[in-house]
Amino acid sequence: MLRKRTELAPRRALPRWLPALALAGIVAAAVLPKPYYVQTAGFARDAEPLIRVGTAAGTGAAGEAAAREGPAWLYTAVKLERASLLQAAYAELTGRGDARAVRAVLGGETEDAYRKRMDEAMRQALLEAARAAAGEAERGWIEEIREETPEPERGAPRSEPDSRPIGRVVGDGSSEPIRLGPAGAGGPSAGLMAALSLYDRLTPEADLLGGRRIAGTGTMDAEGRIGAVGGVGRKAEAASAAGADLFVAPKAEAGEAAEAARRAGGGMMIVGADSLGEAVDLLRQR
Repeated sequence: MLRKRTELAPRRALPRWLPALALAGIVAAAVLPKPYYVQTAGFARDAEPLIRVGTAAGTGAAGEAAAREGPAWLYTAVKLERASLLQAAYAELTGRGDARAVRAVLGGETEDAYRKRMDEAMRQALLEAARAAAGEAERGWIEEIREETPEPERGAPRSEPDSRPIGRVVGDGSSEPIRLGPAGAGGPSAGLMAALSLYDRLTPEADLLGGRRIAGTGTMDAEGRIGAVGGVGRKAEAASAAGADLFVAPKAEAGEAAEAARRAGGGMMIVGADSLGEAVDLLRQR
């Protein structure tokens, strides 16, 4: 029996211009204007150094190392990176990030002006958090020190962020200064965790932390009300990656945090609260 020879059709060569077009696309993505930010999970860091009361020193390198592994109050942040249209589309399609228009983030400001405004928002948020914590702990009240920090002379090194008191705790005939430590991000969203950390130090008998790693996000006013923030899902991802056991979020955004925690795995629990007092009560129950 004769076997029929089967001739394979010759493979068509790729057009010579295709690699050049792909290279041009890569170069264009790198050099074209970047009208977007891509928001991804940022960090989860020790909240205790954000507010220092009295003459106590910061946690130092040993404390920071312990906070990376042991029990700690952790404040969280997102990471923003400038992106082209292609990079923003890729982040959205793959789920690796959330694209936001630069104009929507900056609101017409320059990046430098926006950063300065966020730094001031952080300072005010921490002062409000200190007031809320002192009130909830019933340990006096917070009195702000309205002193302008002088601009350093040209070429002179700037003072440390926590070198000057911004307020003092007044009560029981005593007055202790409050100093702020350096924060890794601006904006008011660290207020909740700064307040919980300070409350825990003002009421050591309560042992609110209880040997856990507790992360979270949310604004905090002087009356203890928790406010919504952006990027809760990405912040929950950062907390899960840092080994947090529990994540505290504004009640309206707890669902977003829970979905992010489910995707991340690891079993991190989510607590939603509308006030500092409610958060304290919920943490005591867990």
